[in-house]
Amino acid sequence: MKGQKNFRSSVPAIAVVACLFVGIVIGLYSENITAGTLIGLGVGLIVMAILRFVFISKKSQPENRADKKNPLNPLTDD
Repeated sequence: MKGQKNFRSSVPAIAVVACLFVGIVIGLYSENITAGTLIGLGVGLIVMAILRFVFISKKSQPENRADKKNPLNPLTDD
């Protein structure tokens, strides 16, 4: 469980760094490193926010077990 927590916290940071490097490479290719770096950083921050939202919403969801009745779900058999 602890390994999964470390994985969830490190993925958004790795995504920012990856987007930043991709932006630098695109900037080198187009001969404008500053613009590529800023675009890569901006995209990386957006991706980080999306990944944090996805990982936090998955972490906060309770487990759905078949042996427990869910009073909020009207489709369960009584």
